[in-house]
Amino acid sequence: MTTPAAPAGSKPKRFAALAHRNYRLLWTGLIVSNVGTWMQMVSQSWLIHEMTGRATDLGILGLTRAVPLIVLSLVGGTLADRVDKRRLLYVTQTLAAAFALLQGALTQLGVIQVWHIWALGFLSASVLAFDQPSRQAMLPYLVPREDFMSAITLMAVTFNGASVLGPALAGLLIPVAGYAAAFYLNGASFAAVIGALVLMRLPPPAARPAQPPVLHQVAEGLRYIWRSRTVRSLTLLAAAFGFFGAPYNAMLPVYRVILGLDERALGFLSSAPGLGTVLGGLVLTQFAHIRGRGRLLLGSAGVFVIALIAFATSRHYVASVALLVAVGACATAFSSTTQTLLQHATDDRMRGRVVSMFTVTVIGFQPLGALDLGWAIDRLGAPLAISAGALLVAVVAVVMAPRVKALE
Repeated sequence: MTTPAAPAGSKPKRFAALAHRNYRLLWTGLIVSNVGTWMQMVSQSWLIHEMTGRATDLGILGLTRAVPLIVLSLVGGTLADRVDKRRLLYVTQTLAAAFALLQGALTQLGVIQVWHIWALGFLSASVLAFDQPSRQAMLPYLVPREDFMSAITLMAVTFNGASVLGPALAGLLIPVAGYAAAFYLNGASFAAVIGALVLMRLPPPAARPAQPPVLHQVAEGLRYIWRSRTVRSLTLLAAAFGFFGAPYNAMLPVYRVILGLDERALGFLSSAPGLGTVLGGLVLTQFAHIRGRGRLLLGSAGVFVIALIAFATSRHYVASVALLVAVGACATAFSSTTQTLLQHATDDRMRGRVVSMFTVTVIGFQPLGALDLGWAIDRLGAPLAISAGALLVAVVAVVMAPRVKALE
């Protein structure tokens, strides 16, 4: 059972997804939870740097977050296709809260070690590998198909808006109450999502026949992704974006030297993509029912490439900030449009596995791409290395264009 469509001929509403109660509950809960998540992520990095001062230890933290997403997301997506998604989310949200509270307790007791943070980062990312596909696979039960774009874009706005607000709150809270307070607040923030799940009015889960083994279904999902030309093209394009394009964000501290910035100016530069993703998402929600989404996807990828190359080669601070806002806006348009097209192109029985592969390509591939980009920057310099990565995104987009541009 899916959410009924709007009456034929009805005028699309702004922020249409928020007209649906179940979606509105989840979206509101995620606003709170995402702020807590970003508070914890930056607090973990700051705490590690304060404890050791080694950039390598920060890189290991990123790796401990990436590996579970790459290895486990397809298993998580398969499980989302097999079980009641709301019950699975109860488990993942509760575990995530428990890990955050444990980190808070270890920090407050003064026994926290760097390996504790790595381990808890690994465990939290492992939970996310099951949580994210379940949330995305619930979408047809929350909004009708014509509101998928609105729903996905609004979700992106909450996450990216939290990427601006969460670190700012952490910066205000930690000097007053310490790192433990940030971890405790993140643990408490998961109650907002759990409460939303409790209040949702969903149809009872359908009876399911006997299921084949999980790994058999993982393989079935991979075959489905590869054999569907549309899903395969979108997935490969997302992989190129995640591995070659998006990792620029991890390299922004390099521009402190290139542009001659102090800490405050670097902070504004680093927040510019997040501001762009919020602004881009808000604009995109006004055109959620636009036709020609394949052309929108390719257009956003093209402008992303141009703006990223312009930023990489810029030597002017204000121009660099403005270009990064444009990069962030295009990244949101690309990601939201890709997810919408994947949702429309995917059978219900495969939805969890397909969206989990999107998680792998866009979220899991970024830290791996950052490792390669860092290696290239050390040898070629940031302008050339980042520009080369952007051009590789453009090459893949051109190859995929014949299949993607006609998608609605």
